[in-house]
Amino acid sequence: MEFPVSFIEYCKYWNAIRGDSILPSREDFNPFELVKYLPRFMVVEQKKEETSFYIRLIGTELFERFGIEFTGSDFSVYLEYLRGKDRLEQIEIE
Repeated sequence: MEFPVSFIEYCKYWNAIRGDSILPSREDFNPFELVKYLPRFMVVEQKKEETSFYIRLIGTELFERFGIEFTGSDFSVYLEYLRGKDRLEQIEIE
């Protein structure tokens, strides 16, 4: 599989800021360094002292694709949306 150059550039940036960690720290991540990727970007953050996650930021291209503003939503809402979308697509195919 061949990836677009923009994806490869993004991966290089991500790997550089995360170092030896699985994910970069919040302090190391600056979305403004990724301005050209932001329309297709989603930032998911863990709620403090909890095991749940929320969508901190969703790019305009993703918003337009989904037709729903997920920014500020619990990540489970997004997952339920995707599950429902998959079910609808399966019904349409059958």
